Amino acid sequence: MRNRKTSSAWRLGGFSALVLLSSCVTTGRAVAQPSIGVSVGVFDSTLSPYGQWVVVGGLGRVWRPYPAVVGVDFRPYLSGGHWVYTDYGWSFESDYEWGWAPFHYGRWFLADYYGWVWVPDTVWGPAWVDWRFGNGYVGWVPLAPVGFSINTGFYRPWCFVPVQQFVVRDVYHYAVPVERFHWAYSVTTPIQQPVRYAGVQWNAGPPPGQVSQAIGQPIHAASIAPPVPGRVQPVRIASPAGVPAHGISAAPSIPG
Repeated sequence: MRNRKTSSAWRLGGFSALVLLSSCVTTGRAVAQPSIGVSVGVFDSTLSPYGQWVVVGGLGRVWRPYPAVVGVDFRPYLSGGHWVYTDYGWSFESDYEWGWAPFHYGRWFLADYYGWVWVPDTVWGPAWVDWRFGNGYVGWVPLAPVGFSINTGFYRPWCFVPVQQFVVRDVYHYAVPVERFHWAYSVTTPIQQPVRYAGVQWNAGPPPGQVSQAIGQPIHAASIAPPVPGRVQPVRIASPAGVPAHGISAAPSIPG
């Protein structure tokens, strides 16, 4: 079963072939150190029951979740999960048992024929997304694979929600509808909160203090232990004492 899409949210920028496990990966503001000799067979065993591996021109072998599993309106970093603030920035915690892999490793790409597909890599991050924030809204978009960039004139891949609903478990219910993407994009501004770990850098997202003020409750820090660089494995979040599992966390190293 295939979910046909007629438009792509990404455009190719002078790139002839994507090397999935390259000696150096540079995507947006995320920079990864070499990951040599790392087996990614765990991706096959984890993801194959829930989707299909296909070959997409320019990307190579990628994974596409079955629409029967995620729904025909699936959007990465929105469907089937929620946001939790950790010691290393906002982390997307998936409700899918396989979600530890495609939401923390690799990149997503909106392909013309298959819809959203996942491009594997071995570099871990709490969420490989870019962020916008302001005027009561939070926005995020999956980072493009190496050699691809976001077409800023096309707002479909962006997700926007009111700040008050950003921290809820069913955040997808509050996503701004597609006809308001342009407006939401225009009233928000880019957020750059760099976090570095073992030679890798990502964007932590909206300042937790401002989110806390908007929702009227404190943001407590949740602990997370990133894997050894190059190691592919699930990473679990430990909620602070007395805070429910869906609570948000704030890292003292990033000012609110």
